[in-house]
Amino acid sequence: MEIKDYQNFKFQQPYQQAMYYCSLILKDQTWPWVERLDVLPHLNVEDLTNFAPMMLSQAFLECYIAGNIEREEAESMVQHVEDVFFKGPNPICRPLFPSQFLTNRVVKLERGMNYCYSKEGLNPSDENSALVHYIQVIVLVGDSIFNAFSFRNHFIFHKDNDLPMILY
Repeated sequence: MEIKDYQNFKFQQPYQQAMYYCSLILKDQTWPWVERLDVLPHLNVEDLTNFAPMMLSQAFLECYIAGNIEREEAESMVQHVEDVFFKGPNPICRPLFPSQFLTNRVVKLERGMNYCYSKEGLNPSDENSALVHYIQVIVLVGDSIFNAFSFRNHFIFHKDNDLPMILY
């Protein structure tokens, strides 16, 4: 995103902002837009030039291939990518150590707990407000957790209307 996109975030519809804050709660490691905006003015070309090789010095690849493709072809494609990154005469990078793998991609909301993230609207000239009602159903299979079902209701409230409009 460009700086202007971050600056314009506060002018998005309230339900879009509410969904964004919901995603911040549900993801384990994220930077909120306001933190990104604070960092951007301090970056320069030299910082980015130095960052690219450092970023590629170690990597973790996880591939998802879907569509009209045979299993063997998909595995061959992944193997080729892994060979380019990690093997050969001039590997691009080293693999991450297992302890560096991201363990939680989706936060498991604990049973019986209620979470509320209240945030005042960012655009004072927008009379609308929004509420996201999020329900998470988890399925445990052995030691594995599957996010089997997520349901979100978006309630949009207008200043002059007592009844919410519900979006699915």
